[in-house]
Amino acid sequence: MNKMLKTFIIYISITLFAILFTNVYAVFGHGVRSKHMDFMFIVPLVSALIFLCMFFFRICIYENKKYRLFLNIYSSGAASLTIGLLLRGVIYIAGSSSVYVSWFIYAGTAMLAFGILMLFILLISAKIKMKDK
Repeated sequence: MNKMLKTFIIYISITLFAILFTNVYAVFGHGVRSKHMDFMFIVPLVSALIFLCMFFFRICIYENKKYRLFLNIYSSGAASLTIGLLLRGVIYIAGSSSVYVSWFIYAGTAMLAFGILMLFILLISAKIKMKDK
């Protein structure tokens, strides 16, 4: 199975789990919902769409040595941002606050931005290699 398609399936699974978790948590939270938890599924969904586009357009950047570094940084950023939104939602529903939850969101956003920058660099280097052939 193609690595892009496998990553897409993993991110779709995480998206479905996030939607399920949010709705089950709302049931056990007596119907109280949080906008952070309601929208935390968007991060893995967008990530899944990125890998699906790379699969459909036959972008073979996973042969590059730096692809693994990109995947690790990007996935860590997506996980950190998703967990940060989950924690912020749980703390909001509990009626409390914490300054430490913001660090998850800041770190996740920074890692996602760096991962997307690495993706563009990998795409440009793959395009240059294709022109050389």
